[in-house]
Amino acid sequence: MIEILERPLPLSNIYEEFNMSPARDPHNDFVGELYHRLRLLLENTEFVVKHDTFRYLDDWLVNAFGDFKNVINIENFVAGLERFGAPKRFIQSKLDEYTGVGTVPPGYAPDVFIVEKAERSNEFGIPLVVFEVISFQSRQNDLYFKPFFYETIGVKEYFICESSLDSNIILRAYRRQDKLYQPILLQDDRYFSEVIGHFLPRVWEI
Repeated sequence: MIEILERPLPLSNIYEEFNMSPARDPHNDFVGELYHRLRLLLENTEFVVKHDTFRYLDDWLVNAFGDFKNVINIENFVAGLERFGAPKRFIQSKLDEYTGVGTVPPGYAPDVFIVEKAERSNEFGIPLVVFEVISFQSRQNDLYFKPFFYETIGVKEYFICESSLDSNIILRAYRRQDKLYQPILLQDDRYFSEVIGHFLPRVWEI
């Protein structure tokens, strides 16, 4: 089993490919690192690595949000967010969204996600693995809501990452077992992904 260690492309190439600003942005740096290292690792497999932005988000995941709202059970919703440590104020704000008081976004584009290859490039089902890199605006959603949502729709593994000027780390990792997420435990400062069959380092090189 291989660890992902090498940096396959300089950051300037990453910014150019995705039309990002060349200004230093720890969030975008880490998203680019994840995407390119995973793509290199999985290039000769049945997996496809997809990058953030809605151009990579197929209709299925957008529709899943509508379905999720239509079948929501308030008790399960609250209990699910509480399981991931959500504070009461955040739970109330999400309840307001999903009971019609607020506006539910049409869908999320995961920062980086892994799917199985499909016959046509835009035909993908549920992501197998999702990586979210926390930003200031998305922090509570990434930590408390998205684990519950991804667990509910059947994403097998979810990695929550955090970036700064000093370090890039995988902060939390979950694996779906019996329909619920369980923490993936560290092994020698690495997380093992059963889906892709590789160890992922907790701390990533800057």
